[in-house]
Parts: sequence; structure tokens; C-alpha cells
Amino acid sequence: MTNTKFYTLVDGELDKILVQLEKNGSHLPKKEEQRKSYALLVWILKFYGLTNNYTEYITDGPDDSSCDIVFNRKTKADEEVYYIIQSKWNKSTNAESKFDSKDIKQSINDFETIIAGKKTKSQNLKFDSKCTDLVAHLNRNGRAKFVFIGLCNDAEKTHDNVETFRTKYKPKISLDILDIKKIKNQYIESEFKEVVVDNPLDFEYRPEDVPITIQIERFSDNYQDILALSQHKKAFIFLIKPKVIFELFEKFGFQIFYKNVRNPLPKSNYNEKIAETLKSQPHLFWFFNNGITGITETSVDIGVHAKEIILGNLQIINGAQTVYTIYNLYKSASTAERTEMDKKALISFRLIVSKDTPLNNSITQFTNSQNPLLPSDFYANDEIQERLQKESYAYNLWYEKRRGEFRSKPENITVVDKDTMAAIYLACHLEEPILANRRRDLHFVSKLHDKDGLYEFIFTDKTNYADMIASFRLFKINIISTYSKPGIDFPPDDRSLMPFLTLSKKVLGKCLAKKFNDSAFNLNSYINKHYNDTTFRDQHLLTRTFVTKQVFNKYFLDTDSFTSQQNFNDFYSNREFFEKIKQWFDGMELSFEKVEEYNATVKEGTLPIKTRSQ
Repeated sequence: MTNTKFYTLVDGELDKILVQLEKNGSHLPKKEEQRKSYALLVWILKFYGLTNNYTEYITDGPDDSSCDIVFNRKTKADEEVYYIIQSKWNKSTNAESKFDSKDIKQSINDFETIIAGKKTKSQNLKFDSKCTDLVAHLNRNGRAKFVFIGLCNDAEKTHDNVETFRTKYKPKISLDILDIKKIKNQYIESEFKEVVVDNPLDFEYRPEDVPITIQIERFSDNYQDILALSQHKKAFIFLIKPKVIFELFEKFGFQIFYKNVRNPLPKSNYNEKIAETLKSQPHLFWFFNNGITGITETSVDIGVHAKEIILGNLQIINGAQTVYTIYNLYKSASTAERTEMDKKALISFRLIVSKDTPLNNSITQFTNSQNPLLPSDFYANDEIQERLQKESYAYNLWYEKRRGEFRSKPENITVVDKDTMAAIYLACHLEEPILANRRRDLHFVSKLHDKDGLYEFIFTDKTNYADMIASFRLFKINIISTYSKPGIDFPPDDRSLMPFLTLSKKVLGKCLAKKFNDSAFNLNSYINKHYNDTTFRDQHLLTRTFVTKQVFNKYFLDTDSFTSQQNFNDFYSNREFFEKIKQWFDGMELSFEKVEEYNATVKEGTLPIKTRSQ
């Protein structure tokens, strides 16, 4: 999803907001730019879940295309916080551009004027009153958050100004810049993953940031209903009610699973069984369900009379499906149904006290039996995977770093799992089709755990999604031309094409560099720009035909049957053999004219060997 497309989506929403506001008799600015800035503020407030009527505190900004708002609200920890937001509208032609540095600097100046209590009186008395209240709040050592919002890209030239403001006023006053990329990414996370995003209009409480109170169910008079272990690691097993699960997820959402390697898989049959048992046979829930496993880094001791414990940095590492299903069922239940569930249902909670990340990952791996984990699942939270996914949001091909994380998607978006993308990238961009085909089990295995692990080879700081999607697009063209299915949405798993794809991309790059007389020609950028062009597809087909004829005639046909068979097998399995073929093509002086001439004069013979399909 490009910034321009996202801008169009938001712009349509703003028009609807303005129509509704006019119907409600709201006082709106007269100028179009300020009307849109006003609507953008309202949209932002709604998107981040502010349901109260804060719009009455909106006032026209210092220029013709901005609006300001000041309001206060309490956090979940009952702390009063003031929010000062300035939104600035820009035209769709600027959606791919960067902020004008003057706008950011002017906004920071406005914020400092408000802090100093020197804000010029406006026509909105409620806004002015809030500014006065803000100054008094700051004098009482209160917390405040300033936010600048615009539908342009971040401007690096203003980073020093932003950091200067933050340093000057921390820790009680903070500043956020919400650009179109950040808003778009959070929109995707919220709308299509249904996860709780970082809310710039709130002070989010993550499991690692705030203490979490868990109510424990106790039954026997001598309180021997908790199992405590103190061997390699301290651990406890106790019982909780559905209400505890509901409140836990209600407060933290999917953040409670962020150290889990996957979100609950929404289409799993096991989810349905959990819901059915809890609803129809709550008294049997404990017997049918394995419960959940959580890890806390905070030292915990549970007294013999304790009915609640306080945990720090709690993460659910196993039982995500159970948590998510209980939450959804409890949320939709009536008061009577909730009472019945809490009265009869019990959930086992296994709590482990550990800061040992490898051990925690092992626990996650070995306690998942209903939906076995893949090696790639353990990299869902890796920084590189996070970055690649965010980069993918700029395209119509989204990168799935965590299985099942996208619960819906726009009609024009395709989601590709990281296992598929890694294999194609390894073959096409890193030119290692043998590793892509034969060692897929090692693509998401670290060399720290296996000497043949390939994760660090495939994924580095230089790995970027533009190169990945170029590889994918070329592979898709290859598949379409091979199977003659122009409407295909996703490439089938035909690994036999990988070596030919690697070589044809190499030849394609040499021909295009010759055509444009550019020794530093960027093939991936060219692919991403022209992959839908008929001319480009014809060029790719031309080079692939050339590669196929060259390889067949030199290695499979012009030799005896035994050698041909050996060469054929090595072509798909022997890295050293394939490297020699790559070097052979590297040494060729090529152009589209030479390739076309060769294809027209040289024919392909019949293979005197058994192919992989025979």
C-alpha cells in the first residue's frame, strides 16, 4: 500500500467526517485546508480510541492549513496527562514527499509558546482555558505529551530540533512526530492484524512496564492447592478463572504474546473446541484444556494464604489460543453467562520465573503440540523480520513474519510468508538456488545452533524488502510464462525452476546494463518499476530461453548419457558445480541482440537422461 493510496483512503474518511460534523452543527473552519486539518484531528482521535467529545477543544492553527487541540485524560494507572496536538493538512501530491522542515520547526515553536504560557488568545474560549490548565498542570510536575501530525514522510533535517526539544523538557514532557508512514503502519497493524498498536495519545502500559495482578483460586483449608518448584528454575502451577484471562488480554491485547513466536491461529479447529467446552461444559474445562504457560522475569514468592500475586514483565509463551478464545467468548457473553463461566470453569496457569531466553524458547517449542512450531516461527520477533515487514507495507505484497498474524487484508494485497520469500530471495538475489531448494530446513536456523544454519547468511542489515520483492516478482513472471497462467496470484512450489531463474536474472542484468550503457545498473530497481510491462516480460523470457539452451546444450546434451545424467543431478544439488556455471555466464559478453541471435539459430536437443519429473 503506497503512501498515496493510503492518503486516498484517509481522505475519503475525512470527507465523511466533515459531512457528519456539519450535520451535527459543529463549528468548522471556512478554508478547505483547515477543514481537512480539523477532520484529520477527529480521525486521529477516533483511530486511537478516544471516544469522548474532545472536538470542542479544537481550534484553528497559526496558519491556513493546521489545527490544534489541547485536552487531558487519565491513564489506566489513574495518572492525569495533558495532550497537545497539531495537525497539518497537505495535498495528495505531497504524500510521498517529506515534511517541510519549516512546518516542524514552527510547530515546535508553538509548543514551546504553550509551555511558557504565552499562547495568543484564540476565538475558542475552551481551548484557551485548557492551555491555562496545562500550564498549571506542568507547574504541579504533571505529565504532558505534544504530537505533530501530517500526511508526509519524516524529514531527517528536523531530527536535531526534535531531539533538542525532548532533551530540554524530559522526563515529564515528550514529543512525537506522526508522519504518514507511521500512521499507515499502525493502521495496517490495527485493521488487518487486530493488534493493539502503540498509542501516541495515551501512555501505553506494556507487560514489561507495569506490575500485573493475578487473582489465584484457592480451595482447601490448608492451602495445598499450589504446586511450587524450586530446582533449575522457580516455577508454580495454580488455577485462575476466565475473568482473569479476559482482564489480562483486555488491558494488554496481543502485547501479552509478543515473546510468543506466533499469535493465536484464528482458523484452528482447536480454538472452536476450546470455545465450545467453555460455553457448554465449563465444569469440564480444566479436564479438557492444558491451560497456559507464562514467564516472568521478576522474582516471585507465593504465600500459603495468598489469593493474588503481582508479576512483572509477564509474557504468555504457550496457550495463546486458549487466551484469545476465552477472551472473545467472555467478551461476547452476557452477565449471566460470565457468572456461570467464572463459577464453574478453571484454567491451569503454569508460571515460570526465568530470564533465560534460550530456555524460554525451548519451553515454547516443546510445549506446543496442537499446532507444531516451524523453525521460522522462532524469528517472528527478530528485529530484521520486524523491519522487513514494515518495509513491505509500502507495496501490495505484505511480508508475513508471524504465521496467521493477518486476520484480514485489503482486496489488492497479497500476503507472502517469510519461508517462501526467504527461499526465492536466496535463489534469485543471493544466487544460491541449491541452498534454496535443498536446505530449506536451515533457512531459519542460526549458525550458533547448527554449523550449517543459514539465517545469518540470508538476513543481514543489508537485506531489504525492495530486493526481496524484486526477486519474488521475477519468480512470479517465471512461473506465469512457464505455466501460461496470467491470472496466477501466487507461485506454485516448483523448485526445479530456481537454478534457471538465478542464471536468467544474471543474463538479464548484463543485457540491460549493456542496453543502458550503465556498469552500475540496478536491476532490482528496474524490475520493481517495470515488472508489469510487456516489454520487460518479453526480455525476461528471451534471457531464460537463452540460459536454458546454453545449459542444456553444454552440460546435458553434448556429452555421453552417464555424464549428462551426472551433470543434470549436480545442476540441482552441487553448489560447486553450479558455481562453475555461474562463472561461465559471468564471462560472457552479452546484449539482447546477441541473445536473440543465439536463440534463433541454436535449437534444443532431446535430453538423453531421466528428468526429475520422470
